[in-house]
Amino acid sequence: MNTYLLTVLLAVGSYAALFSQHKGIDGSKYDHVWDESEGLYRVRRGSLFGFVDKDGREVLPLKYYFAYDFSEGVAAVRYDGKFGFIDKEGREALPFLYDDGAVFSEGMCAVNVGIVWSYINREGRLMMNYKYTHAYPFKEGRGRVRFGKWGFVDKEGKEIVPLVYEEAED
Repeated sequence: MNTYLLTVLLAVGSYAALFSQHKGIDGSKYDHVWDESEGLYRVRRGSLFGFVDKDGREVLPLKYYFAYDFSEGVAAVRYDGKFGFIDKEGREALPFLYDDGAVFSEGMCAVNVGIVWSYINREGRLMMNYKYTHAYPFKEGRGRVRFGKWGFVDKEGKEIVPLVYEEAED
């Protein structure tokens, strides 16, 4: 049984390495390689995240404690206990102020402080008060939010579909 488990693990590991090699990235160097996003691949080794290009060159070092994919030119990353946003050169695009973040979509991004969520725009301006227990990326001009029940907000924070639904999908 142990021989079978070892064989399965080796086969899975080889598959990951082959898949990454196909992209020009040495999969054996990382525990996980995500799909390409805006020209960069998010990678993880141990508990640290970074970004590599299509040739496997480390563009942004593995120093972040979490990272989301690039979207609209920036990526939300956790560093020193807070989330902020970096550009593709690793420069701080928006300050590290948040307990969690997500990806930008339609110029908006859900961010979390404590147990509540809100949205910021691309300039980092808070677009509504923190009050939602869940907030999801914008699609077709509206963001799905929850505070007890589900509804939708527009980019100015107006609840355009009241929070009265047990379930909601984008």
